[in-house]
Amino acid sequence: MFSKRKHIYDFEKGAINQACLDSGEVDFCSSSRALIRLGYNLYNSYSDRYYFVWA
Repeated sequence: MFSKRKHIYDFEKGAINQACLDSGEVDFCSSSRALIRLGYNLYNSYSDRYYFVWA
């Protein structure tokens, strides 16, 4: 994931790049995708179709 950090986070804008998970531009394994989603959620309460709320 370290080598793909420029796809995950835009350092010039100081913002996360949410499109990297669904665009297919970068090949992430399923565990890497889960960690990225977790990081995005901690960063700004990001949620997507994989986000689940325990009731």
